[in-house]
Amino acid sequence: MLNRKLNDYIFVGVLLAILAVVLGIRSVALGNINNNIFELERSNKALNVKINNLEKLVEENKSTKPNHLFELYNRVPSYYSYDELYFTVLSQLYLVGINDTPEFNSEVQVTDDKVEVRIPGYEDINTDFTAVEVSVSFNVVSLDTVEDLIQDLYGAEQVYLINSITFNVPEEGQFVTVVITFYTFYNIENGS
Repeated sequence: MLNRKLNDYIFVGVLLAILAVVLGIRSVALGNINNNIFELERSNKALNVKINNLEKLVEENKSTKPNHLFELYNRVPSYYSYDELYFTVLSQLYLVGINDTPEFNSEVQVTDDKVEVRIPGYEDINTDFTAVEVSVSFNVVSLDTVEDLIQDLYGAEQVYLINSITFNVPEEGQFVTVVITFYTFYNIENGS
């Protein structure tokens, strides 16, 4: 057995080694945390500069009135494809439950020629975009289906502007024949 004094020295040495390891780990961890804090502070300063620049820009352009057509550019395709438009409209019909069975007697007609929008308040749209007219006809029992279709067109990724909605109610039938005509738009520079 070791003598008592040597035992005490080893015990104190082990305690000092453990204390040194703990202090070493703590200093490394604090160094990493300090670096992270420094990086976050630098990032916050850069964001503050960007925010201040944006605030100045907003203040400078506060009185500028944006063109009401500006929002359309985000939802107007830059090219026109008859097939893509046809099947997009067809899929909108399927989403509300109208399919190509004889019960619905659905039909989609796309006017392949560019048309001029003649809706009051939208005349200037003809100079910025190319418009294509789409006509959809189908039979329904409930007019809720028509409302659902209009909501789907409104929420679609592409812009649709409804021109007219007509209803025909046959005397002996319990269904309603609906014809919806609407415009869809394409970027005039590339819309061909």
